[in-house]
Amino acid sequence: MKIAGKLAQGMSTAKAAAELGLSEGTIAIQMSHGNRRAGVRHRHALLHACYVTEQLPRPEQTGPPPGGVDDTETKILWSLALDGTYAEIAQHVGLSHDATKKRIRVLRRRWGGRARPASDNARLAVRGA
Repeated sequence: MKIAGKLAQGMSTAKAAAELGLSEGTIAIQMSHGNRRAGVRHRHALLHACYVTEQLPRPEQTGPPPGGVDDTETKILWSLALDGTYAEIAQHVGLSHDATKKRIRVLRRRWGGRARPASDNARLAVRGA
């Protein structure tokens, strides 16, 4: 839970590893084990599961980003929280795979979130996400 707590605070894998005195590889392996135990594929879905099961305190609610959130973006956000792959999300919202990825990047920027680290993208690509 310590690792998930650090990542839920928005820390990168490298920063969480440094603060906990672990290697980035250890963080990745522990998160992978947590994903498998929770039956999810992605870090954001694992963190959502931790919030739902009250293993982590829910973050303070923030308002929508400037410009609000439209229906498509709401569907995208829920699909991400429920562990959807880019392909599944694209099919659900009726956008192309590339258009869906672009909308997710835009949402991250509007909310001040970071893009997924390259190591996460590589792991997702191997899994076929």
